[in-house]
Amino acid sequence: MTPFGVIICDPPWHYTQYHDKANGAAKAHYKCLTTEEIREIPVASWCRDDAVLALWCTGPKIDEGVDLLQAWGFQHKTMIPWIKNSPKTKDLATTVGIWWMGNSEYILFGVRKPPGNFKSRRGNLGYLH
Repeated sequence: MTPFGVIICDPPWHYTQYHDKANGAAKAHYKCLTTEEIREIPVASWCRDDAVLALWCTGPKIDEGVDLLQAWGFQHKTMIPWIKNSPKTKDLATTVGIWWMGNSEYILFGVRKPPGNFKSRRGNLGYLH
C-alpha cells in the first residue's frame, strides 16, 4: 500500500451517557469503540513521514483526541470548529450535548513533522458552517 499524505478520521467514540437511546447518542447509530480500541487502529503505518491528520471530535473528547493524535505519531497544531445548524430552520442547533447544549464539533489538526516550504498566510475565518 502506498502511504497516505492526508488522513481524515472520524472515530466512533464511545460516550458514557445516562442511557444509550438518548437523542443523538452515537451508540444508537453505529458500533462505538473505546479510546483504547481506537488507539489500536494502525493509522501511523498508513502515513507518509510528512502526513497530516484531521481528527473529528466533540467537546468532551478533545483531550482524548489530542492524546490519540500523539499516539499515532502526530503533533497537535490547531483545531477548526464545525458550527452546527438545525436542518429544519438553519438556525444554530441547540440540542447537542449532555452537560451543555453546544452547537459545535471540532476537527483537530496534526502533523508528523513540520511541513517544508510552508509560508505564513492569512485567509478566511477558520470554521465550518
